[in-house]
Amino acid sequence: MPRRVPLLKVEHVEKKFFEGGKEYIVIKDMNFSVYRNEFVSLVGPSDSGKSTLLRIISGLEKPTDGKVYYAGEEVTGHNEKVSIVFQNFALIPWLTVLENIILPLEAKGIPKKEAVRISEFFIDKVGLEGFEEAYPRELSRGMKQRVGIARALAVQPELLLLDEPFSNLDILSARNLQEEILDIWQDQSFNLLSILMVTNSIEEAVYMSDRVILVSEKPGKTIGQVKIPLPRPRKYKSKELLEIVDEVYARIL
Repeated sequence: MPRRVPLLKVEHVEKKFFEGGKEYIVIKDMNFSVYRNEFVSLVGPSDSGKSTLLRIISGLEKPTDGKVYYAGEEVTGHNEKVSIVFQNFALIPWLTVLENIILPLEAKGIPKKEAVRISEFFIDKVGLEGFEEAYPRELSRGMKQRVGIARALAVQPELLLLDEPFSNLDILSARNLQEEILDIWQDQSFNLLSILMVTNSIEEAVYMSDRVILVSEKPGKTIGQVKIPLPRPRKYKSKELLEIVDEVYARIL
């Protein structure tokens, strides 16, 4: 049987920064793969380089050492098959909801009329219909993140990167968005194949993921993984889920 080629492969990735004549190692040795139709989470302490790693995977930053492969090809620049949802929303305050979502589509050269059609489709998908002309200052945190998700999905990525997407939300908004993202990922009408999420919440990672990759304290390196064999839909407080949460806590602390 032929060996499966990972959709994403992170191989011995290291990232260093230099400031004030000193060297700071943020990521020491990251190694893992994400396969097609997988939801994978990276879990570890704060400041362990997880968000930096997402930027490297998307091509926004370059690793100091090591390599990232997408569908068997080395990532050397911006990867159009990958899109990222940021923790801090990253919306342009003087643009409306619709304009924020259209922006990356127009940057790809998509005609304005088609960009509007695509944007309106994803606005509806994330529950923002009727807010097309609203500005970010007029939106709640949950609604701002919905705009960020719609913008990331509008470019129709194969791999969606989520950088602590629920950490700034109240628990009800977070739970609602978690379910909506899982629904979108499992909807066969989208191009979306896999999701890689960074989170500091072990419960969230176990609830949403097929696998959890464990990351050490700074400098971050991969120290193991835990498979989540639970069928979907899942329940946050089920005995089986809580047992896996305890296992992850035991291995990472």
